[in-house]
Amino acid sequence: MVASLLVATSVFGDSNNNSCNPCPPPKPACPPASCCKPCPPPRDPLPCPTVAAYNAPGRIETRCPWDVWVDASFIYWQPYQENMEPAAALNALPATFAAVSTGSVDGVTLNLNTKFKPGFKVGLGMNFDHDSWVGQIEYTRFHSTHSSSASAGEGIYVPMLLNNPAFGALSAALDTAVATPAAFSEQWKLNMDLIDVTMGRSYYVGTHLTFQPTVGARGGWINQKLTASYDAFTNAAIIAGTFGGVPAVSATQASKTTSWCIGPRMGLDTNWMLGGWGCNTNCYDGFRFFSNGYADILYTRYNTRAQSTVTAAGVVTSNQTWTQKKINTIRTHLDFEMGLGWGSYFDNNNWHFDLSAAYGFQVFFDQNMFRRSPVPLGSNWMPLGNLYIQGLTVTARLDF
Repeated sequence: MVASLLVATSVFGDSNNNSCNPCPPPKPACPPASCCKPCPPPRDPLPCPTVAAYNAPGRIETRCPWDVWVDASFIYWQPYQENMEPAAALNALPATFAAVSTGSVDGVTLNLNTKFKPGFKVGLGMNFDHDSWVGQIEYTRFHSTHSSSASAGEGIYVPMLLNNPAFGALSAALDTAVATPAAFSEQWKLNMDLIDVTMGRSYYVGTHLTFQPTVGARGGWINQKLTASYDAFTNAAIIAGTFGGVPAVSATQASKTTSWCIGPRMGLDTNWMLGGWGCNTNCYDGFRFFSNGYADILYTRYNTRAQSTVTAAGVVTSNQTWTQKKINTIRTHLDFEMGLGWGSYFDNNNWHFDLSAAYGFQVFFDQNMFRRSPVPLGSNWMPLGNLYIQGLTVTARLDF
């Protein structure tokens, strides 16, 4: 009974404490935020990006290589340049020289005859370890001379490449019925020396197709000379067909432009593999089609010189020289070629030989800087013209 009394007393005491003492206030869930928040702790470094696909190198690799190649090309090109027509041939003698531009005339404008001329390229290349890059330096030399002429008795020729004094002398001779322009000759010399320094990477796009984007620089020199002469003979000599003597009036125009250029160059080489070529084999032997395209934009500086001379019965009556130096401008150039090639390893893959032939087209914009007169005076002003080149390039290359 005593034990029961003690248990009851204890229970009663606990109930009195819960009802008399208030509950303590709850603790805040988060401490108050400070005015300046601390920087978050550093995170783990980001992983390197994963490469979903890697373009396998497509360059030539020999065994125990020096990682060097040399190449040489034979070029056989034909140049054209706008606004180089030497003369217009008339089917009948006009009453006056002014009638050529104001009267009824039946005539044909003659073109300068240009032919294919030889030249060469030489190059040196190297393979680099960094991501299979390749570098190359190449020198191109193309020097050519082209001419057109016609002798008296084959037609009556209106000059198109003379400045004012020379053109006026022939005009006066015709208008006074003293002589008729009945012979002309024109010679054009084009000298091109170009140096290209490029860097690229050849890689497989498919198992039988490779691309090589290329960037670099081009520098060089393009020099031109143009000489045009016209002879007017007496009408009596023309009728008689005797042209061996001294012309009654002779006019000559000699012009020269020299230039150097430098600027960036970029392009893309593609190879379409046939036969045993492809990235599934270690040694690539066989034929391929290829097409290459390049473009460059060049800072160019010109110097020009034009000299005109007029003689009457062998005596100089007019001699003028005009020069202009440091003509600064920007010129662009486009180059495209397609061809067929063949390559093979030999000597236990220590060497690789490649032979290719391509036909290409080029355009050098606004390259004609010849002037007929120092100021634009009607028909005696020659506008700018583009220089075009087409032709064959045969290349031999050796890797070792």
